[in-house]
Amino acid sequence: MLSINPSELIWAVVNFLLLLFLLNRFLYKPLLRFMDARQAKIDAGLEEERQAGQAVQDNKDRLAELKAECQEEAKQMIARADAAQQEELTQAIAQAKKAASETRKATAQELADRRDAEAERLAAAESELAELLSRRLLGDEP
Repeated sequence: MLSINPSELIWAVVNFLLLLFLLNRFLYKPLLRFMDARQAKIDAGLEEERQAGQAVQDNKDRLAELKAECQEEAKQMIARADAAQQEELTQAIAQAKKAASETRKATAQELADRRDAEAERLAAAESELAELLSRRLLGDEP
């Protein structure tokens, strides 16, 4: 039959407890420390990644704000340039109209002067023609 030997039972329990102590001391605790350190590194990496992602999102938001500001500034610059161009165009048209008016006045004055000169020349020629006509009619041809 089966009998239980108390000395072997005690040695088996002592060996089991000794093995349990040695495994705990030299295997489980270092393994747990290594795993805890590794988990801490992973957690730190994840936290850095989360912070980097937040920084990227903040940069994207700031970039969008800057883009909107730049677009608004560009619109204002375009509006100012259009206004300046319109002002220059208005001034150029006014100057062109003034120059055309002065040219028209000068041309009208020149035409009036020519007309007066031609009228004087015609008046002078009229007396000569009248004299010539009267001589021809009278028979005194030169």
